[in-house]
Amino acid sequence: MSVYQRCLLIMAGFIFSYDVYGQLSIEAQFRPRFEFRNGYTTLPGESDKPAFLTSQRTRLNIDYKYDNNISAYLSAQDVRIWGESEPLERDADLNIYQAWLRFAPSSNVTLKLGRQEIVYDNSKLMAIADWRQQGRTHDAALFQFQSNDSTWSADVAIAINQDREVFFRDLYDGRNYKNLHLVHLNKKYATSNFSLILLNIGQQLADTSVIYTQTFGLYAKKAIGDFSINGHYYHQTGKRTEITNVNAYWVAAEANYSVNETMRLALGADLLSGIPTQDLSNPNADSENFVPLFALRHRYFGVQDMFYFNGFDVPAGLRDFYVRVVKQINDKSTIRLDTHSFSTFTSLEDGSGGGMDKNLGLEFDLFYTYRYNRYLSIHGGYTQFLATDTMVALKQRGEKNELANFFYLTFDFKPCLFHKG
Repeated sequence: MSVYQRCLLIMAGFIFSYDVYGQLSIEAQFRPRFEFRNGYTTLPGESDKPAFLTSQRTRLNIDYKYDNNISAYLSAQDVRIWGESEPLERDADLNIYQAWLRFAPSSNVTLKLGRQEIVYDNSKLMAIADWRQQGRTHDAALFQFQSNDSTWSADVAIAINQDREVFFRDLYDGRNYKNLHLVHLNKKYATSNFSLILLNIGQQLADTSVIYTQTFGLYAKKAIGDFSINGHYYHQTGKRTEITNVNAYWVAAEANYSVNETMRLALGADLLSGIPTQDLSNPNADSENFVPLFALRHRYFGVQDMFYFNGFDVPAGLRDFYVRVVKQINDKSTIRLDTHSFSTFTSLEDGSGGGMDKNLGLEFDLFYTYRYNRYLSIHGGYTQFLATDTMVALKQRGEKNELANFFYLTFDFKPCLFHKG
């Protein structure tokens, strides 16, 4: 029996079991995205031609709530590029996106076990990466405590990964981290919000030993009438390799202003530390470039995903100064324009030892969202990057005078297939 058949059998069993106690909801998601790529994630060269592709996410979500103390959730998904597999193939490419059990022995304490989304604060450190059709989840145990008045909470998560069943310590061949330990504390006030977070990420070496990188810091948000500010300071320490220590940081701030009921403005900056060029060849030097781990890179570092995406690191660090304008046209339509100014955090040297300009370029991102009804929304975007010689040197490909642009159109349909209870 194929994976598809098993999922359909489980869904049918839920639907026709009318005597099942509790609440049951079955929902789906169909999300095809059409893309024109002529400089997405990297710079085009003179001989490069634009690419067209369509990716699609298809999900089936089953949400079951036995009572206020016990609930479970199952989400199966298929992610593919149109044309990458033969339609007549029998092998299904289905995987489990989420599968967890939540047990709440009291109104203050919850234990959540299984594959799950973990998101905190403004998603700059822990996010689900929803732009990626496959998303991001963690196989983890999550303990949550919340005060009676819901003004403060404490979360503790732990994950220990294996790529197969083992009987003694063995080498983990997966591309994920080996271990994850997380502590998140949050305190809410009437107009402000403060969080402390600690992440301890373990990567396994060839001899099966594990090295750890710690990321910790503070997130804060304050609202004053139509004005609000938020920001964070995150620091990284520990080990990046067996011989390389980490000493890096990420500081960010953003100010938001509601001009009226239909227009919002934002002004912000992200500063991620980097390694000076003269230290890149020194194996004993500390690694000073901050790695944003599970951050929502697509939202915060430009839609063209030039930085910290698909394994592309920025050893020299990054400075991103941006302006955002959001205009609600009507009840169904919203338009948004982001402008980014990128530069390196530390200086770069050219091949002859001379200094290079820190300026990397400008990016302009234009978005449009149309909500047809409660189930269907349409999202479109156009982005263009104006690169400098330093950006070409950083990417080690492309031409600064070539037009680097990207366009996408997404149809996101989330119907409710069944609800009981």
